[in-house]
Amino acid sequence: MDVTQEDLHKLFDYRDGDLYWKSTGTGRRDISKPAGCIRSDSYKTIRIKGKQYYTHRLVWLYVHGKFPNEQIDHINGDKLDNSIENLRDVTTQENQRNQSMRVNNKSGHMGVSWHTCKDKWQVHIKADSKTKHLGYFNILEDAVEARKQAEIKHEFHENHGRTQGEIA
Repeated sequence: MDVTQEDLHKLFDYRDGDLYWKSTGTGRRDISKPAGCIRSDSYKTIRIKGKQYYTHRLVWLYVHGKFPNEQIDHINGDKLDNSIENLRDVTTQENQRNQSMRVNNKSGHMGVSWHTCKDKWQVHIKADSKTKHLGYFNILEDAVEARKQAEIKHEFHENHGRTQGEIA
């Protein structure tokens, strides 16, 4: 059985985007520090009654009284910022429209890459589960503008494409 909002209110205090244990339990918990540990995927998790939960999902439950319907998006891209103002319940598609730029991106712009054979900038966007080709451009700024217009048309979040560590 999943943890409830009532369980969370008994076990934790919520402050500044973090959950803090109310008691030390068996004495191994430091109640002065935020509960949980950071996983290799950079999300924080907390173990309750033998089950591991993502902290952002617990914060949502703590505040709203139910688990999110879909996924939780960290609006600013910081997976450790679990302040309720930074969390939103979204579909997978909406969550993908608020991604940070991948570390292997070479153009510095989402959906823009150099096409060696054509000797031009190639632009694409994935929307409605389909990759759409937006054209080839001689000038990088024109390619970037085409991509930005497509993001607006397909209602991407304004933070989409931010660089790692950059918060809009």
